[in-house]
Amino acid sequence: MNAKLPLTANTIADEGLLDVLQTDLGGEGQTEFFFAQKSRAGRSEDKLCGAIIDQQGRLSRKWEFARPGHRLNLLTAATNEVRLRDLTAGEVLTVDDKGKILTKTALANRRVLSPCQSR
Repeated sequence: MNAKLPLTANTIADEGLLDVLQTDLGGEGQTEFFFAQKSRAGRSEDKLCGAIIDQQGRLSRKWEFARPGHRLNLLTAATNEVRLRDLTAGEVLTVDDKGKILTKTALANRRVLSPCQSR
């Protein structure tokens, strides 16, 4: 599948052990690096964070989006929006630079197959 993304967009693949995604989410000239975190109560990554490295080399968080107990998967980040999958809820979400959900779309092909069914 081929997708056309804006020149300001970055994307990651699920197969890597450590994927680094970066973009200027707020459009203010500072590049955020995105990562996922697991809460103490969660079984998988249920919080996505965006952080910057300042002039003194300090790391500080600029953006967060969390759904406690949900498995989140970061898809893309571009100026003013982040797209992610909530694998627990079966949704694709578009979130703005303030962490507010802009759109929700059901994941395609959510049909669960029994072990005896062929794919």
